[in-house]
Amino acid sequence: MLTCLINRPARMVYLSSGMHRQGNASLRDLLWQRRPWNTSQA
Repeated sequence: MLTCLINRPARMVYLSSGMHRQGNASLRDLLWQRRPWNTSQA
């Protein structure tokens, strides 16, 4: 909804990534205290 209020720029650049497929949607251990640290998942 808010993006409709932004003036359209002269040029747009779209970025995408496949990293969202490797994520973990679990709400357990949000502070990464019990899991081993993984920069691509954090």
